[in-house]
Amino acid sequence: MSRRILIAFFIFAGWAGAAFAQATAGDTLRLGFFPPLGEDLVYRIEFSQEQVFDGRTDRRRWSHDVVIRLTGKRPPDLLEGRFTLRNVVDHQGSGEDPYYLIASAIEGESFDLQMLDAGPPVVVDWAGIKRRVGERSAGLGGRTAAAMPQILPMFDPEGVTAVMRPLWVTGIAYLRAFARDGSTTTATGLDLPAFYPVKGAVLQSYGARLEGSEDLMFVWKITSDPKAASESLGRELQGIGRALAGGAGQADAGRQITEAVAQGVEALEAGVAIYDLTPGLMREITFDARLTAGPFRRDTHIIITRLAPE
Repeated sequence: MSRRILIAFFIFAGWAGAAFAQATAGDTLRLGFFPPLGEDLVYRIEFSQEQVFDGRTDRRRWSHDVVIRLTGKRPPDLLEGRFTLRNVVDHQGSGEDPYYLIASAIEGESFDLQMLDAGPPVVVDWAGIKRRVGERSAGLGGRTAAAMPQILPMFDPEGVTAVMRPLWVTGIAYLRAFARDGSTTTATGLDLPAFYPVKGAVLQSYGARLEGSEDLMFVWKITSDPKAASESLGRELQGIGRALAGGAGQADAGRQITEAVAQGVEALEAGVAIYDLTPGLMREITFDARLTAGPFRRDTHIIITRLAPE
């Protein structure tokens, strides 16, 4: 887990700043989402992941831009438009990452998009995206590309997490209100956007003005009970175990992970979002997630930077 996020959460949690936001209710504030209609909203997304198991460390790192052009409102609470992925670049070992492969397959093409007027993306032209990925998967190479016909249905029906997972999981910074006095708010049992969704997870968050700036800061952390995490994420971990078991010298990987899942799983994630009052959009979001089961550990780090509007 990134020290930057954890230090920010525990040091600044007790600091009360004079915060202002577009949406208010009582003693709380919520950061509004005010994209320019008919103009490009562009985010650079940098993704890195480190996986450690049985003395082996695997790393993958890739980046891309998401170009969103919203054209109008769709009652009661949606914005609609189109999106394009561009500059999809593998910096290190991402050739077997299904998210990277999907992004590569649709790079440069435009697809329909719907977003909540509060900020997160919720629906894409998943049928069109699946069709395009299916047409190109044979030429992408590797075991994961060959398995795309089995992988793609896992994202049904909306498919938004297949192509916009970073914007979806960090959408919580738009959705959740925070206390005006800068105190920490705790909520449980919520249906939250999350990198590792676990039933009954606990959300801790706070917001304040970023020191020395007009920008606002929203900080959050999601934790869960190890047994609940085992139930919610066991299938994903078993899939990881099967994949590892296929490698040389990893014949007992599946068994080790199965035993670890039975003992409990750690799923932890946290983020720091910096909000720009003008034009009323996130300027930067830094996000970390950790998944641990016995000797297996996977750390994910995401940086989202707004490129346009400046």
